Amino acid sequence: MIGSAGYGAHVRRCGSDQATDGSLFGNMSTPADDARAGEHRRKQCSRNADSVEKDRGVKLTHTDLLVAIVARVLKKHPKMNAMWGGKGIQMNPDINISVAMAVTDGVVGAVIPKADSTPLADISVQRRDLAERARGGKLKPSDVANGTFSITNLGMYNIDAFNAIIAPPQAAILAVGRIADRVVAVNGQPAVRAMVTLTLSSDHRVVDGAQAALFLNDLAEAFSSPANSLS
Repeated sequence: MIGSAGYGAHVRRCGSDQATDGSLFGNMSTPADDARAGEHRRKQCSRNADSVEKDRGVKLTHTDLLVAIVARVLKKHPKMNAMWGGKGIQMNPDINISVAMAVTDGVVGAVIPKADSTPLADISVQRRDLAERARGGKLKPSDVANGTFSITNLGMYNIDAFNAIIAPPQAAILAVGRIADRVVAVNGQPAVRAMVTLTLSSDHRVVDGAQAALFLNDLAEAFSSPANSLS
């Protein structure tokens, strides 16, 4: 269902999952006009982006934006950044975003530590370094350790939406599809908007459906206007 703000949401519960005893899957389509607006608006999100791109040859990507935005929204929803362990729910003091990266024989989750307090430009530098070392098989154990929340983005492969499996002991993972033009209802009228579908998989032992939905709503709102979210 698409509302007047251009959002659409669907949530479902699964009784069992390969990764957890009870998983909740929710997805939301959100406007991504600002996120796709190009290089100029991405630069507005970080005061240092111009110098970083010039001096270090790093071009900001949608994944960089995702990491920065997700980390900042997680500060408002600490349960989404928690873990399930032998003693039950364990809260994490840091927000360390694990980014799924393809390697020769599979996928690894390379970690950007304390992403909530890391400037967007620095996130871009770290993400590119991790991606290059992942492709070359040169990641260190510390590069894939201590992740608290995962992001997997298949938008570059023209995938609209998908469910991702949680990486224990983390409590959630966000699956991101491609940004594409769609006809949606805006204030009761049909309009073409650039939309992206965000699918959240969460461990029901750690967060309930209402908590997951609130997080997804805040995330969708932040992603629809990244310049404001990162200011």
